[in-house]
Amino acid sequence: MKTLDDALLQRLGPAGGERVIWLVGPGLPGPLQAAQGLLSGRLESRTNVAGLADLEGLAAADCAVLQVAPAALLTPGITHVLARLRDQLARRVLVDPRPADIDERIRTGLRSLGYQPVTGCPALHEYDIGHYNPEREWNNAEDWAHPENFSRYRW
Repeated sequence: MKTLDDALLQRLGPAGGERVIWLVGPGLPGPLQAAQGLLSGRLESRTNVAGLADLEGLAAADCAVLQVAPAALLTPGITHVLARLRDQLARRVLVDPRPADIDERIRTGLRSLGYQPVTGCPALHEYDIGHYNPEREWNNAEDWAHPENFSRYRW
């Protein structure tokens, strides 16, 4: 099993010009030193993030990382931050609870927002819009019932 830091850095990877937003919850230190080196020039970070007001002025990015205490993940302010990151600010969001001991209530809350646990590091959760809604073979007009009626009257 990988450490949380190793799994997080592997997920961020040496991707090209990907811009990263790094948000840190109250009472936690800033971004990892290794991440700052890996993402030099592409990293925008904010600390003491507790609600939507702390996201003011952030531009959309390719990836966002939210480091927060597990207990804070259940607060409405952080839940709103997770939803805003997912919906408007980043294509990919990583949730990094510090310390990494999260219980089933927190996992359920993250799953309800669409965040999935990362393989090999169950504390780290990820939302990736590219993997969220895969294209299905049956979901196209060609396979719908009664294609002979496609040119007929529509209600």
